[in-house]
Amino acid sequence: METNQLNALLEVLEDIKSNTSDIYDVKNEIDTLGKAIRGIKQSLDENNELLRELIDAVYSIKD
Repeated sequence: METNQLNALLEVLEDIKSNTSDIYDVKNEIDTLGKAIRGIKQSLDENNELLRELIDAVYSIKD
């Protein structure tokens, strides 16, 4: 292969390496966001349960 072709091949390989790294970074960010969303959902579920208990308590006092 000529030097120009080898240099072009090296550039392509570097681009692939860079893009692969970017993909892993994006995957890690998505994983982190997923964990945060699951945590928020769990907190909302707990708050909803507490609100249901509060509403039940208010209705029992009202009756």
